[in-house]
Amino acid sequence: RILKLIQSVLSAFIGIQKNQNLNEDDSYIEKNGFMPYLITGLCLAFIFILLIFSAVSIILNNKNKFALILYKYFPYGGAQRDMLH
Repeated sequence: RILKLIQSVLSAFIGIQKNQNLNEDDSYIEKNGFMPYLITGLCLAFIFILLIFSAVSIILNNKNKFALILYKYFPYGGAQRDMLH
């Protein structure tokens, strides 16, 4: 059931879900309450934020390497040249 719960929450994040799944979720909420969905949603949102922060910190820590790669493929871009200095 936990995988179904995660799938439902991820579908809610994206905004796409089948009517059948929506009806199953409604019946589950009527029986067990909304707390499992709330906790799962908060955990997945926290994981998403951590992934975004990690990606940004990796990019910022390696900005000179990324600038060199960009300059290799786009040698006439001013922004890439400015990052090298």
